[in-house]
Amino acid sequence: MNPPIVDLDAERLVLAACLDDRSNVEKCMGFVVAEDFYEPTHSSIFGCMVDLEGTEWDPVGIAREIRRSGGTAAASKAIRLMVELSNVPSTGDVSGHSAAVAEASRNRRLVTLIKQALITAENRRPSEAIEILSGIDKLDRTPVELRSLRDIMKTSYDIAKEPRSKSTLTWGHYQLDDMTGGAHPGDVIIVAGDTNEGKSSMAISVADENISRGARVLIVTLEDGPETFGNRFIARRAKVNAKSIRDHRINDSDHSKITAAIQNAPTAPFFLHCEDMPWERVSVLLDQSILRHQIDLVILDYVQECWCEKSFPTRQLELQAVARRFRAIIRKRKRAGMILSQLTGAEKGKPPTNANIRECKDIVNGAEQAIYLYTTDKGEKMANVGKVKNGTKGLVQLKWDSGTASYESVTMVDKAMAWADERYDGFSEAVDDMSGFIGG
Repeated sequence: MNPPIVDLDAERLVLAACLDDRSNVEKCMGFVVAEDFYEPTHSSIFGCMVDLEGTEWDPVGIAREIRRSGGTAAASKAIRLMVELSNVPSTGDVSGHSAAVAEASRNRRLVTLIKQALITAENRRPSEAIEILSGIDKLDRTPVELRSLRDIMKTSYDIAKEPRSKSTLTWGHYQLDDMTGGAHPGDVIIVAGDTNEGKSSMAISVADENISRGARVLIVTLEDGPETFGNRFIARRAKVNAKSIRDHRINDSDHSKITAAIQNAPTAPFFLHCEDMPWERVSVLLDQSILRHQIDLVILDYVQECWCEKSFPTRQLELQAVARRFRAIIRKRKRAGMILSQLTGAEKGKPPTNANIRECKDIVNGAEQAIYLYTTDKGEKMANVGKVKNGTKGLVQLKWDSGTASYESVTMVDKAMAWADERYDGFSEAVDDMSGFIGG
C-alpha cells in the first residue's frame, strides 16, 4: 500500500508558529481549515485555535477545549505535543507552510476522487464516474485574506478607469446595455418567457450581435436541432422571410442573399446539440468546448430540457443541480453564460416576475441578471429587467421583425432617428392644420 500524501513537517511548523504568535492564526485561516491537517491531534489543536481566535488563549485553554470534545486522552496527547512544539523555532513563512498543508490535503482528496471514479467506472456506471470527477473543480481553494475598505475601493477604481473590456458582451439593444452594463466574464444571465415568447429568438439575436463584434459564442441545446437554428440565422442574416424558409418556398431573389450570408458566416465552432444526453455528460462537453475553442458566451437552450442520470427527490432539486453546475463552469472559466428558462403562471400582457420561473427559483437566485420576455395586449414585444446586480430594473420595448421572426438591434442612432421622425410628423401635422385654417 502506498503511503498517504502528507506533509507532517509543514503541519508542525504551522502549529509552532501559531503557538509562538497568536496573530499567525489569522494568516493561516486564509489557506487551511482544521480538516486539512492529516494528523488528528494537529487538526484538533488548529481547530481550537480558530475557535478561540480573538481571545487570550494558551495551550492549557486549548487542552481544556479538546478534553470537552475528545476526552482526557486526546487532551493529554495535545498538551504534550504543544509543549514539544513550543521549543521548535519558527522558521520560514507561515503562509507558505499553510499552503503546503492545503496542497497535501487537496492531493489526498484528489486521489480519493479518482479511486471512487475508477471503481464506479469498473462497475459499468461511466456517467456517474464522470460526475464524480467533476468534483475535482471544487478541490481548488483560493487563499482568502481580509481586505480593507481602502484596498477594495482602490481595486475597483483601477478597474473602472481602464477602457471597458472587449470581453464585455452586448444585448444588441442600447437600453438593455445601459441598464445592465452588458454581460461580463463570470456573469450568468437568465432569459425567461412563456411558450412562443421568443426565448430562442432572443438567444439568436444576442449570439449574432456578439459574433458580429468578434466574440465566440456557443449555443448548447437539448431540444431544437441544427436545422431549426440554421433557418433562424438564415432569416435574420439574409433578411429573408422566415415562413418562406420554413415552407421551402425560397424565391429566386432570396438565393443570392442566402448564399452571401452563408459565405460571410464564421467557421468557428458554434453549435452543440445534445439531444437525449444526460446533463452530467453535457456539462463535461460544455466545459471542454469553452477551453478548446476559447468561447466567450455560452447559451443553454433551455434548462427545463436538461435531465440527470443521478436521481433526485424532486424535479426542482434536479434543475437546481443543473443550474449550479452551469454557474460553476461559467465562473471558473470566466466566461459569460445565458440560461433560457420557461415561465409559468404569468398574467397575459403583464410583466412577468421572478415568481413565474418554472419549477426552480434557485436558477434566478444565483444569477447576475434576469430578464423576462412578454407581449403586451397591444402586441408590443417587451423585456422586464427583473434582476440586475449592478444596474437598473425596468421595462424595455424590443424591436421585432415579423418577416424574419427575429429581434433587431436597437442603437442610440435608432433612438435619435425615431425621435426626429416623431418630431417631423408632428410638425407636418401642425403645418397641415394651419394650411387648412388659412385656406378656410
